[in-house]
Amino acid sequence: ATRRPVAGEQLERKLTELSESVELNEKLVTAADYSVKLSAVWSRDGTGPSEIKEPFQLEIDDTTQNVFVVDNEGDRIQVFNGEGKHLYQIRTPPTPFGLALMDKYIFVSAGKNLIKIKKSSKGCVKSVKTED
Repeated sequence: ATRRPVAGEQLERKLTELSESVELNEKLVTAADYSVKLSAVWSRDGTGPSEIKEPFQLEIDDTTQNVFVVDNEGDRIQVFNGEGKHLYQIRTPPTPFGLALMDKYIFVSAGKNLIKIKKSSKGCVKSVKTED
């Protein structure tokens, strides 16, 4: 003869099922919250034009919507438009690690250097000066 579970066992089993269901739902919600759909790849690993060896920081120019990416190992700043098309690069002293965009200037920190670069009205670099 089969034994029927008593009320306490039934309650315990229901609580366990409910707990497992809640844990599963939490995992699904967490996975959904953090899932990211890759929409485009702008660059590949490397040192050629449009490639980035070690992306370190990025900034978006509010005026032009250009994206400035610090390439720490490539010793440069790579510049892309808002759709990911490579526009140009800015050579820097070794190991650039910081970037700020302010009005008409790009400020780059690299090693012991702070570089101030003036942009033209189109967002292109006019000149780069560094001091030893």
